Amino acid sequence: RVLYRLLGGGSLDGLLVSSAVITSMDPAYVDSFLASLPDIPIVLLATAPTSLPCLVVDNRIGMDALMDHLITVHGRRRVAMLAGPLSHPDARSRLDCWRRTLQAAGLPHDDALWVECDWLGVQLPEKLDRLLAKAGSFDALVCSNDVPAIDAMDLLRGRGFRVPEEVSVVGFDGIASTFFSDPPLTTVVQPLWRQIQTAFDLLL
Repeated sequence: RVLYRLLGGGSLDGLLVSSAVITSMDPAYVDSFLASLPDIPIVLLATAPTSLPCLVVDNRIGMDALMDHLITVHGRRRVAMLAGPLSHPDARSRLDCWRRTLQAAGLPHDDALWVECDWLGVQLPEKLDRLLAKAGSFDALVCSNDVPAIDAMDLLRGRGFRVPEEVSVVGFDGIASTFFSDPPLTTVVQPLWRQIQTAFDLLL
């Protein structure tokens, strides 16, 4: 709200809201904020609890490809999941895809194989230790987004696992730092520039 006032909200002709702005916010607050805005075109680059246009990537397509890569190409059979905050619909969708794919493949998909974590991985060391304690072992780790995935590779190595030989780690988003991680992170790349162009087309 402060940023909107600083920008001179009354003079705006349209508003494009990035996922980076709202994904970490409480959904009820986001809904209240968006409802308080004047009658101007608004497009969200994120899933939010609102009737406004939301331009997002289909999580099912990306997650299905990621899971197929682990199971079919690499032969992984015990695939764990580091889910995002379940208050966010993208995190719930990606967790559901993980569970559905493993069930269809006849592989373990019980609650011992996943934990919830924040998008930025602030809680990652604690959450990863909890996952290891619950699951016992796993040969792949699917992360709901790239930031904790990159850090998880280092943490797993610090706990004696060889990455990716013993444990494959994959992410979701395709942020630039995945190219410089060691090893380079396998991830689902979201077509951000295409999303932005489409969003501007909707605004105009």
